[in-house]
Amino acid sequence: YQADLYALKAWCELEAEEGNWEIGTEGTRTETEQDYRMMNQDIAENLPSSLSQSTQTGLAVFASYIRSWNNFSVSGGLRYEYVNYNFRVNGIEQPEKSKTYHNLCPTLSLSYNKNSFNASFTYRTMLYRPTYSMLSSNIAYNNVYSYEGGNPSLKHCLTHWIDLLLTYKDWQADISYYYQKDGIMSYMEHYKNLPIILFSTTNQNQSTFLASLSYSPTIGWWKPSFSANLNSTFLTYVGTTYNNPYFSYTWKNAFIFPHAWLLNILLSGNAQGEKGWMTRHANFRADLFIKKSFGKTIEIYAGVDDVFNTYREKWHGTIADITINKWNNPDYRKIYMKAV
Repeated sequence: YQADLYALKAWCELEAEEGNWEIGTEGTRTETEQDYRMMNQDIAENLPSSLSQSTQTGLAVFASYIRSWNNFSVSGGLRYEYVNYNFRVNGIEQPEKSKTYHNLCPTLSLSYNKNSFNASFTYRTMLYRPTYSMLSSNIAYNNVYSYEGGNPSLKHCLTHWIDLLLTYKDWQADISYYYQKDGIMSYMEHYKNLPIILFSTTNQNQSTFLASLSYSPTIGWWKPSFSANLNSTFLTYVGTTYNNPYFSYTWKNAFIFPHAWLLNILLSGNAQGEKGWMTRHANFRADLFIKKSFGKTIEIYAGVDDVFNTYREKWHGTIADITINKWNNPDYRKIYMKAV
């Protein structure tokens, strides 16, 4: 594997009476070569050797503006990107996998701050490009039942993101929604009608709703911090809809005692729900530690991770007629002592 990157960026900042501007341009060029050689002749028919090469040239111009007055501030910008991607296998150009992109990416942010109340609204478009390993034409051998490979046909993902953030004293609420055009997701399928599963990536439109609420007060010597999070993905793939929400939480408790003693208890977990096409099973974990500080130089910790030995890696996923299950006990429970 060999890769080279060349990049150049130039910009300037302009101060105006009622705000500030930033204007600039940037350019990149990448060249990669992946020489995949299958030395095992027993599987060389299914996983042949190949030499894939790619070059990508990108140019962008951008401008942004920011202004503040009284308790308000506003910022916005616009970015234009041009990308030309060329892909070759064994020295032969692949026209259907070589692509040219033209994208406009606007951003807008509004915020208000007064006393203990803060509010901000943000709209942003973002480009996510697949990695070169995702774009590889090579297929690797995992085991007798599964292979793993790239997908040279992957497109860039364009994400539209909207976010509303509210804070008041010890409370914080965050609500966001994003839509991914040609979102990049992992998937699995049968390989050449053989009893083998191929794991790879593909493009699929999807949207996600996120919401979180946190509360972090100080009550005497007790400093709790509780947060609840909701993740709801809306995805339809191969005729199946995946939209069961995923709920998780964390509850941190710091007890500050005299003579530089601290007790910290962390509880975290989640209810069963879907993230993409995978269903995460319910989970719970508890950690705690005690810390003693000696001046500003030495701290001694004694703690227990996964106190009740309840954490498990549990999930399953189904695409078409393929189902994969995982149940793993990572054995995170441990007792430790350290000095720093």
